[in-house]
Amino acid sequence: MPYPNEHACRLREPGDFEADAFRRVSRDHKGKTYDVIMGRLKGEDTLTEQAFRYKKDEWGADDARAHCQEHDGTFEPAEDERQRPIEGAVERRMFDLETVDLRVLREEGQPLRIEGHGAVFNRWSLPIMGSFRERIMPGAFAKTLRESGDVPSLYNHDPNMVLGRTSNGRLELREDESGLWFRVTPTDTAYARDLLTNIEERNVTGNSFGFIAVKDHWYDEKGENRRDVIEARLLDVGPVTFPAYPDTDVAVRHFLDWEQRIGRRLQGKRLEQLKTLTGSLKDAAAALDELITWAAEDDESASSRSGLDHSAKLRRLRRRVDVRLKA
Repeated sequence: MPYPNEHACRLREPGDFEADAFRRVSRDHKGKTYDVIMGRLKGEDTLTEQAFRYKKDEWGADDARAHCQEHDGTFEPAEDERQRPIEGAVERRMFDLETVDLRVLREEGQPLRIEGHGAVFNRWSLPIMGSFRERIMPGAFAKTLRESGDVPSLYNHDPNMVLGRTSNGRLELREDESGLWFRVTPTDTAYARDLLTNIEERNVTGNSFGFIAVKDHWYDEKGENRRDVIEARLLDVGPVTFPAYPDTDVAVRHFLDWEQRIGRRLQGKRLEQLKTLTGSLKDAAAALDELITWAAEDDESASSRSGLDHSAKLRRLRRRVDVRLKA
């Protein structure tokens, strides 16, 4: 796990050592001090280096990482609470049709059902909060599926749009080799009927799930802060209108929500970062406008041959960018 005031360099796994047999010694390196965690390997009497620790106020992350790499260690930067979800906080992740499946099942003699994957295992996210990537590990939902008495399926995470729940048998959940599979038989309501139509028309194209991380692992890889969600308490799952595995716009909203919850205000550098993200979205919108014009001209000549409609796909993407800018 990350440490609040120290960068860490793991040389060997703690589990290789005898418990309660560690001690810390200090060493100098080019005018700076770092600590060495020494321990006794299981079945041995001599002390062996297990890890290095670098005080954050003395060592920058880049210098500590370079020193760690010289010793073939695994580097982990000091914890920065501003760049991570609050422990125990509710988090949401979303996937679109390029990542997951979402469909309406029409079978003779059966009510209409919605089926898909709310989460996919071992797929890296885009940057979250601008600072880390994460993936959901296989087995992350195993315990919650065994022990949870009730999980609802919600449309757009809206508690006013309940489609079904495990407690009344309308929601089925399980882990398979791909991820978190679900099948829900919606109750006969106006919003559920509209949703079924919109899924079939591909107006609704993604799934999402809400969770609380019970067990995770943070580490540094290729200069990036990364997170493996090992165990998660599932809160809800269901279709969403605007899926996007967390990138700039979703990260900004999560970041702002987090700021408000702990009563902090945006300050200079953070505000500039948000302005930069907004500017990037505007640049993307302008570039898409140019591509749409070009694609429309190309579609006119190509459609008779292939039936392709590239401009329509680009226009759908452009609408998503508009939604992000308005949000």
